[in-house]
Amino acid sequence: MLKSYARRRYEHEQSNKLIRSPENVAKFRQERILSILQNTRSHDRNGSDALIGKSEKYFGKYLFSYFKDKIHTQLVVQNPNYDDGYHYTPDFAYIDDQIKLYIDIEIDEPYSGSKPLHYLERQSQQTRDAHFRSLGWIVIRFAEEQVVRQPESCCKVIADAIATITGERPLIFTNTPDLPQVRCWNKAEAEEMARNKYRNTYLGLLN
Repeated sequence: MLKSYARRRYEHEQSNKLIRSPENVAKFRQERILSILQNTRSHDRNGSDALIGKSEKYFGKYLFSYFKDKIHTQLVVQNPNYDDGYHYTPDFAYIDDQIKLYIDIEIDEPYSGSKPLHYLERQSQQTRDAHFRSLGWIVIRFAEEQVVRQPESCCKVIADAIATITGERPLIFTNTPDLPQVRCWNKAEAEEMARNKYRNTYLGLLN
C-alpha cells in the first residue's frame, strides 16, 4: 500500500515538474499571447496625408531593410471620440496579419519650431497611446536622437518585442549593441532644447 502511494506520488511530482518546466511555461505563455492577439483591431484605412519628417525618412530605410513588407506608413487609425476629420497616423506600423500582431512605432521629437512637441506630461500623447493599446496594438516610442544615432539598435528593440510574441529571435541582431536608454524629457526640458536648437546636434548627421 505504501509502495503504491509512493509510486503514484512520485509520478505526480514528475508530471508537475514536466508541466512547469521553463520550456512548457514558455510555450503556454506564447500560445496565450497569440490567442489574445486574435482580438486585435486593424487600422481603418490607408492614405493619411501626415507629413513625413527627415528623421522618419532616415529611419524608414532601416525598418524596410530589416522588416521588409511588414512595415507600413500613412495608415489612418480613427478614434471614435473624435470626428472623422481628426485621426491618428502611426509614424510606422509593423503588421503581421498572420498572427494579428500590430506595432505602432513612434519617433518623438522634443519640439517643432520653437514649441514643445512630445514630452512626458503631454495628455494627448498618453490618450493616443491608450487608444492604440485598447485596439490590441503594441506601442514602441523612440527618441528622435535614438533613431538617428543608433538606428540598428532601435530595430533590435523592435525585433526583441516581436521575438517575445513569436518565440523566434532573429540572429541578424546578435552583434548589434543594445539601445542606450534616453530619459523622457518634460515640457520645461523640451522648451529648453528648443531654445538651444538641440535637434541640430544630431539632425546635422543626416545631411
